[in-house]
Amino acid sequence: VGQQLPILKEIDIGDELAEGEWLVVLFDHDCPLCERELPRYAELAEQWSVRGTHCRIAAIEVPPFANDVSLATTLGGLQHGLLSDRQAWFVTTPTVIRLVGGIVENVQSGRAIDPDNSIESVTVRRAACPSLSRK
Repeated sequence: VGQQLPILKEIDIGDELAEGEWLVVLFDHDCPLCERELPRYAELAEQWSVRGTHCRIAAIEVPPFANDVSLATTLGGLQHGLLSDRQAWFVTTPTVIRLVGGIVENVQSGRAIDPDNSIESVTVRRAACPSLSRK
């Protein structure tokens, strides 16, 4: 927290994630919780888009990657990226990282979407990523 995301250069869309405000969801295509939660993040991204929120949501797949066209349906309008497969990664999925200009603001791992992160918690005058609550 407070430093550049260490794996930014290992993500194929890392240059995009280094600019602006993002919620980055690291997911595994074989993770049941990820499978359940990704459509909820896609819905949240759509709500933010409609409301003019500047924050975007990226779904970053950790290797091994899915060879399944149904993944596109699951991701909906989320920006899709891949974490490099040049090495083995050990990460709890889903992991949600709030980035501002590539700097980590907050991290949550291995849990369902927090209802406090819904678009309703973002006021119209504060059109940015909501903070991830710590529980």
